[in-house]
Parts: sequence; structure tokens; C-alpha cells
Amino acid sequence: MNFNSVSFLIFFIVVYLIYRKLNYKAQNYLLLLASYVFYGWWDIRFLFLIILTTIIDFCAGLMIFDGFIHKKERFQISLILIGSGLLFLFFPTFLSNSFSVYLPYLKDSMFSSRLCLIILTFITVMVLVGNLLYQRIVNISQPKKRKLFLLISIISNLSILGFFKYFNFFVKSFVSLASQFGINSFVPHINIILPVGISFYTFMSMTYTIDIYKSRLRPARKLSEYALYVSFFPKILAGPIERALNFLPQITQQRDIKKEDIRTGLHQIFMGFFKKIVIADGVAQSVNYAFAGSYRLSWTDAVVGTFLFAIQIYCDLSGYSDIAIGSARLLGFKLMQNFNYP
Repeated sequence: MNFNSVSFLIFFIVVYLIYRKLNYKAQNYLLLLASYVFYGWWDIRFLFLIILTTIIDFCAGLMIFDGFIHKKERFQISLILIGSGLLFLFFPTFLSNSFSVYLPYLKDSMFSSRLCLIILTFITVMVLVGNLLYQRIVNISQPKKRKLFLLISIISNLSILGFFKYFNFFVKSFVSLASQFGINSFVPHINIILPVGISFYTFMSMTYTIDIYKSRLRPARKLSEYALYVSFFPKILAGPIERALNFLPQITQQRDIKKEDIRTGLHQIFMGFFKKIVIADGVAQSVNYAFAGSYRLSWTDAVVGTFLFAIQIYCDLSGYSDIAIGSARLLGFKLMQNFNYP
């Protein structure tokens, strides 16, 4: 669901009309549901990763700050993690009557089904082991505990991001290097789909635990509130990368939407669409022609093409940010400004 699409326009209008009729707590639940629908619109299987990232950093934040998590919260978090794993690993299977699951999708369906079961078993075992070891972890001194869970947050986030962005690159490099020495290696082919927005929400979630560790921020007390911070649909796909210090307090407080917010939000949305549709998309044809490589470029074509490409990239990202910030403003949120100066 792109911002410059009819489906997004209908989606936003429906959400906004319902949103204005609710109190702020109900608004938070509506926005969380809408954010998951918006993100899952690309592929419902992507949701498992964002839920996993959310839970890891929510728990890490509580352990860094408080040093413990209440039994009721641990039980709820465990159920959500296992339940989301079941839903998002097997739900697509029921739709397609095959084992084409996302984490990851393999050409060998039997290998894929086994991998699916291995992943689900691993998640379940990790949840059970984590709960069994919880008491020992709680008894660790607080300074060591703070460092431990900061490392867990950083390593988990970067591992997930690195796997989906660079796994195939390293596998191909390894196979190529081995072939130079006459070694024929077989590595199962994995068609990994890069989840949309994974870089943005990963770094946004990671800054949350870092800010708590550096005592700049108190952790969210409700998983739903933190989940909304991570998945808020105007900024989930391409930012701006929002700091929890600025955004979380806006989730937990009553939002008063004034006429100025509506005027400013609409103005910024229109500016974003102008940058994206009129400028960025307008120069795209010339840029594609210059970079197609189908003819010998003159120096003027090369210079103009490069200059227009810079304009296209800037207006794409700046336009998106403007639409995101304007949409959030209509909902009563003030996101950090982005792309003020090229």
C-alpha cells in the first residue's frame, strides 16, 4: 500500500473518521490494528518479524530499567510470541496449500516444511528456557543485567537485519570463494524476501533500549503502547526514524487535535505529494533514459542525468517524509522533522 495510491487514501480516511470518535486509549488500539493491517498489506508474513523485534526490545527495556518483569506480563508475552509464530509461519501455508512459508521460502518444499517446524520449535523452546532461567537472570547484579540486555537487544536486532539483508550475499561469496579452490559446495537456495521498512523499524526499536540504558528514557509499561511506537503506520516504511523520547509520551497522553494541526498536516501532505508525484516521478523518465546505457552519453547528458537523479532521490524521500509527518499531524502526533536541508 503506497502513499500515492487510492487504497491508502481510502484506508486513511476510514481510519481517521473512526479515530476521531474514540478516546485516546481506544485510539491507540485502533492505530495499532491499522498499523499492522497497513504493514501486513505488503505480506502478512512480515508481521512476525516486527512482533518479534517489538517483544525483544520491550522486554529488554524493562530488564534494563527495572531488572524484572511481572509474571503476568511474562505469560502474556510468551503467548503472543508463540501465537504470532504459529499464525505467521503457517497461515500462508493454508492459503496456498503448500509449504511456501516466509521464514524463509525455499524451493524444496519438504526442506521448507522442516525448516518451518524447526523455527517454531526453536521459538517455543527459547520462550520456555527463558521463563525457566528467569529467576537466575533476575538475581544477576543490576549493572551486569543492564549490559546483558542491552547486548541482547543490539545483537538480536542486528542479526535479524543482517540475515535478511546480507545472507544471500555471504552465501554466494562463500560458494564463489570455495570454487576458486576447486571445492564444489552445496548450499540450499533460499529466496529471502527483504521485509519492507526493516531497517527503519529495527534502528528505531534499537534506539529505545539504548536510550533506556543511558538513562534518557523510562520504558513503556504497556506492550501495546510500545508496539504502536514501533509500527505506527505513517513512518513504518521509510521513516522518519523517530526517537522514543519524543514519540512515546504522545502515545500515553490525551491528544488534542486543533485546527492548526489539520491545516499544517494537510499542507505538508500536499507538499509531499507534489515532491513525489510532480517532481520525483516527473524527472524519473529522463533519469532512466540517461542511466539506461543503451547509447553513448554526451557529457551534458551525463551531467544533467546525474543532477536530475539527485533531485529524484531527494524528492522521493523528502516527499515520503512530508506525507508521513502530515498524516501523523492529522492524528495528533508531532513527528520529528526530516529533510529540512538537502
